[in-house]
Amino acid sequence: MISAGVLAVRATPKALEFIREREDELKVEKLPVGETVKTTWKCYIPAVSTCILSAACIIVASSVHLKRNAAIAAAYKLSEKALIEYKDAVIET
Repeated sequence: MISAGVLAVRATPKALEFIREREDELKVEKLPVGETVKTTWKCYIPAVSTCILSAACIIVASSVHLKRNAAIAAAYKLSEKALIEYKDAVIET
């Protein structure tokens, strides 16, 4: 996520240059929001893709940890049950 922020900051000067060029082409003082987005979206593709990939990695890692914790809980329950059965067998003996 940090790298996405860094990439976005690095892309901003180039985007501002594109905005100035587009303002000069259209001979306006300030571009409307839609025109600004259309002019600069290509500059931010690396930042957005990095952010999406980072979020996907975090979600997948969380899923893996949930499955691992469920397996550990199941193993704990099995060992607990085996211990109780062993204690009962010892008491009977």
